[in-house]
Amino acid sequence: MADPGIFKLLFDYGILGIFAVVLLIVARALLLREQKRADEEHAEVLRLNGLMQEKFLPALISATQAIAASQSLLQALQFKQQVEAEAARKAQDGK
Repeated sequence: MADPGIFKLLFDYGILGIFAVVLLIVARALLLREQKRADEEHAEVLRLNGLMQEKFLPALISATQAIAASQSLLQALQFKQQVEAEAARKAQDGK
């Protein structure tokens, strides 16, 4: 059972004491609820971070490699076009 001193305290302060105790109980319940919600949200952030590392980062690495490969191909194509243009210009100048 509850401590008899608490009942004496409540009787000493009357309705204000009861109100203070109820307020403390409600505040504690709200605090516990917010802590639980924060813990759940933190767990969700960790889950999403793991998902990002597992799924998105490999996709980004592949995309980066594909862009690098396409850039190399475009540079090679541009170089070939420059060589062909120079050869065509020289052919015209030689005629």
